[in-house]
Amino acid sequence: MSVGFELFTNQVLSVMPGDCFSMVIIQQGKKWASSAGKDVYHVDRLILPNKRIAATGRIHYLSTSTTNSYEALQTIPCIPIPLSDKERPNMGVALAVSNEKLAAQMKKISYLSFVMQHSKGDIRVPLYLDPHAFKTISSTEFHLDLSRQLEKHLPFS
Repeated sequence: MSVGFELFTNQVLSVMPGDCFSMVIIQQGKKWASSAGKDVYHVDRLILPNKRIAATGRIHYLSTSTTNSYEALQTIPCIPIPLSDKERPNMGVALAVSNEKLAAQMKKISYLSFVMQHSKGDIRVPLYLDPHAFKTISSTEFHLDLSRQLEKHLPFS
C-alpha cells in the first residue's frame, strides 16, 4: 500500500510570486525524506475553494508558462509512497509555508486529503482539521498529528 497527502483550501486563497508550501509525512517525530513535497508559486492568482494547494511526494513549480489562465489554479496530485505495516502508527504531516501571512491562513482555510493506493484502487479521504490539531513548530511551520483520524482508514494489523 502507498500513501500521500494533499492540502486543499476551503476558501479563496491569494498566492503571490515566491509563495511556497512544503509538506512531508512524519512518523513518531521523524520526517520521511522520500515523502517530501514542495509547491512554489511564480504567479499572482487566486486559488478557488476545494482546489489543491500542495501535496507530498514531488516538487512542482507553478508559473505563467505551466498554468492556463483560463482554468482554476491548483497544483498537481501527490505521488504516494510505500507504507509498511510497522510505519502506520503515529503518522502526521509537517507543513511549512514561505511567510507568516500564509501560515495564519492555513489554520482557518485548509484541509488535508489522505490518499491511499492499493490493489483495489485509490481512495481519497478528506480530513477536516481542528485548529487545535496544529502543533506550532515556528511561525511558518506546523506539525499535524493525524493518528486518530487515520485509524479509521488504514487497515492496521
